[in-house]
Amino acid sequence: MRTGAEYRDSLRDGRNVWVMGEGQVEDIPTHPATSAMVGEYMKWYDRHFDPDW
Repeated sequence: MRTGAEYRDSLRDGRNVWVMGEGQVEDIPTHPATSAMVGEYMKWYDRHFDPDW
C-alpha cells in the first residue's frame, strides 16, 4: 500500500487533465479544482498505516 505522499506524487506523471471553465490543470495536487479531492485520497491512503484504523 502506498502512502498519501506517494499517491500525490504519482499524479505528477504528465497526465493530460482539463477542468471545464478553467482549462488545463498543470499540477493536479495543487490546482484549486482538484486539490481537495487529492487531499482526501491522501488521508485515505495514510489511514492504512494507522494501527487504530
